[in-house]
Amino acid sequence: MKQPQYKHPGHGNCTLVGNGTCTLVGAGPGDPELLTLKALRAIQAATVLLVDDLVGDDIVAFASPSARIVHVGKRGGCKSTPQSFIEKLMITAVREGEHVVRLKGGDPFIFGRGGEEVEHLRCEGITVQVVNGITAGLAAVTSLGVPLTHREHAHGVVFITGHARPATPAPIGRRWQPSPATPN
Repeated sequence: MKQPQYKHPGHGNCTLVGNGTCTLVGAGPGDPELLTLKALRAIQAATVLLVDDLVGDDIVAFASPSARIVHVGKRGGCKSTPQSFIEKLMITAVREGEHVVRLKGGDPFIFGRGGEEVEHLRCEGITVQVVNGITAGLAAVTSLGVPLTHREHAHGVVFITGHARPATPAPIGRRWQPSPATPN
């Protein structure tokens, strides 16, 4: 059977292969009761758990006692584990046959660098599963009893990052503007 191909911008085609597994798991906003069942099962099955700084001990406690837990924290303005090192850890562990879970706060694909990690893993021939988590952008307002949308008051939601990749200069003079379809 021919292995599937993945086209990575700037890296060409990459063949997807691998012995172990890798799953990016969104741990949600911190409340263990807000984990999805799929996230819980992935955490429990992991042999290696790479844990983000925003994930609490109550969620890490669901890991198997035999799992190797590695804290690879990132927090603005603090000493952080370099992204390239995290990706190297994931790739190495999967190639060693481990069941790797990259446990991230919130949702891996909402400001969590999940997209970057998936691209790098796929270009190394590793198939990646992603388990979404409840993003803090939703959970925070919900905990206050405030809806993100309401037919009479709020017709939409826009999530915008506060910063771009350090090597990416912002276009001069560009400011975010609501699209014409976004009501004021």
